[in-house]
Amino acid sequence: MNTTTMDAQQEVRARVNEKAFFSSMKHLFASSFSVLSEMMQNSRRAGASFVSFDFDLEKKSLIVTDDGCGISDLVPLVSFCDSGWDEQTMLKDNPYGMGFFSVFFACGNVTIRSGGKKLSIGRDDIINKRVIQTVDDDIPVFKGTVIEMMVLEDALLRMESTWIVGKNVEKPKIQDQLERFARGFAIKVNFNGTELDRPHAQGALAGKLTQFGLIHVSHIHGTDHQKTAMCILRLEPDIKLFA
Repeated sequence: MNTTTMDAQQEVRARVNEKAFFSSMKHLFASSFSVLSEMMQNSRRAGASFVSFDFDLEKKSLIVTDDGCGISDLVPLVSFCDSGWDEQTMLKDNPYGMGFFSVFFACGNVTIRSGGKKLSIGRDDIINKRVIQTVDDDIPVFKGTVIEMMVLEDALLRMESTWIVGKNVEKPKIQDQLERFARGFAIKVNFNGTELDRPHAQGALAGKLTQFGLIHVSHIHGTDHQKTAMCILRLEPDIKLFA
């Protein structure tokens, strides 16, 4: 028996196979519509007054535009768990720096345009950790940010049937999800040029401000078709349940 081998101590520490990890993220994000809510939240955190989604089924594209503060440093966008937000935003929202990664796995190629700069990057670039250079934008965006997602994953291109005014109508699943996310959202959300309804946003509700946030009770502050107070608090991202 080799006692030297048995007596030897080993140092063990956590490690990550980065390439395998990035590759496996496709299974987490490629079929998830959370990418939409992540971009909505990023626009809100950037101080935008609106976020617009322009979807083209034939081109398999989704273009997201806002009028926020823009992105001065594009590096954190491709740095996992490095949100790049300022200290005030970190304290208020506690963003993890993971959500934007869903953009790279929801489509084949992404172009981010902001502050007069442009970054074009593909999923394979992320997986293989390629060095990508930013370039001067031919059509500079100096106010806000434009994110162009091309070659969307099939799951994001799904159509669904819905019953409207006595007939069956097909609409993009993306539209359905955005309509749901927008209902309690703090800023305007547009889909293909149409502003989506936000009946549960704080500005659209009557109620009472308390140390826990805005309290809305349907039978006291609104009509019967409105949701209850707890549901409103859950849907409205700017309202905190606890002080």
